[in-house]
Amino acid sequence: MANKTGAFRRRFGRRRGRSAPAEAPDGLPATDESGEACAEPPRREGPRRGFYLLPNSLTTMSLMLGFYSITMSFGAFINPRPGIDYFYRAAWAIFAAAIFDGLDGRVARLTKTTSSFGVQYDSLSDLVSFGLAPAALLYNFALRWGYHEFHGTGLGWVAAFLYAVCGALRLARFNVTTDKLPPGVFQGLAIPAAAVTAAFAVLFDHEMGWTTAKGVATWFWPFLILTFALSLLMVSTIYYPNFKKVDIYRRHPFGTFLFVVVMIAIVFAQPVKMIFAIMMIYAASSPLKWLAVYRKQGRRPFVQ
Repeated sequence: MANKTGAFRRRFGRRRGRSAPAEAPDGLPATDESGEACAEPPRREGPRRGFYLLPNSLTTMSLMLGFYSITMSFGAFINPRPGIDYFYRAAWAIFAAAIFDGLDGRVARLTKTTSSFGVQYDSLSDLVSFGLAPAALLYNFALRWGYHEFHGTGLGWVAAFLYAVCGALRLARFNVTTDKLPPGVFQGLAIPAAAVTAAFAVLFDHEMGWTTAKGVATWFWPFLILTFALSLLMVSTIYYPNFKKVDIYRRHPFGTFLFVVVMIAIVFAQPVKMIFAIMMIYAASSPLKWLAVYRKQGRRPFVQ
């Protein structure tokens, strides 16, 4: 009799709304009346589930600084105010955005607030702050006017657009291949590193005084070559070290600590020149090492 009653409930209980899966109060998987575990519906993120405030706020700061950089880049030609160096502000805004971009992921991991929404939001923020903002900066600062016979041909516009497209492709590839790469490397130049390199190229040019009365660059070809090079490096298959294996929590030799102190002092004394040199060396190091290692040993650098 009990078996017949249980079968009747399993067969007709759904009509009475008894078999609807309910979440257990203690967080365990819900069960139906027969004692078998019900399939728990996937939890989705969104307004009903809420968002993690701290890491997403840092991502928003990075996005805001990228938008600010874009407005400064175009503001230099749209009703500019005297006494404001628009390109100088735009370049430093990109660098500040890179700092916040580096913090949001680490804060999320330390506070255990990582989420798929945060990953997607960070990727879209990177496209604005490190794809569109540097492209606008390079275009308005150096590539807009062309050079003599190339003036008005649109070559500078094409280079800036290529940078934005390659940045988007770099982010899309990173989202789908990051779990398939060897540990400790990036495939292609990371888009924040490319953006910081472009920003400090503008700052270096500004500090050296290689600008016109309007504040734009006097050099066209160096910035054109730099824009094409950064674009191609972002979508290349060359491995770059991501320095995530560097353990800052263990003890290091005294010489390492002394080297870090000296480097901090030098960067503090000449921040623009030193950071520009460091970023240029980092961007060029992997292609040069690829030529030296891959052709001789047949393997990719930075991968055991």
